[in-house]
Amino acid sequence: VQADPHNSATLPEEVHNREQAHPAGLMSRRSATNTDAAIDITKRLIAGGFAGALAKTVIAPLDRTKIIFQTSEKKFSARNVVHEILVIVNKEGITGLWRGNMATVLRVFPYAGIQ
Repeated sequence: VQADPHNSATLPEEVHNREQAHPAGLMSRRSATNTDAAIDITKRLIAGGFAGALAKTVIAPLDRTKIIFQTSEKKFSARNVVHEILVIVNKEGITGLWRGNMATVLRVFPYAGIQ
């Protein structure tokens, strides 16, 4: 069935409504849908990346302390963890707890975005 595109009476109501919503016609609706899907995927990738980066940043002080224990002869205990955190803060300041975090964030961001 051929419909006259200039006569809205011969078009099904659904098609007519879509053309009104997208004045360029049905082809623009398809590309708009693809664009919307691409934007949605991009938003999800970025949101996932930021979530992963935030999680790693929050846990960074404990992660740094763990690495110190793994690379030294110090005995691991809760008391020693607190002591080591205080030593880091006294020597390097509070930002010392996040030393090396940028490398971790750069590694985690794309991985967390995909997940």
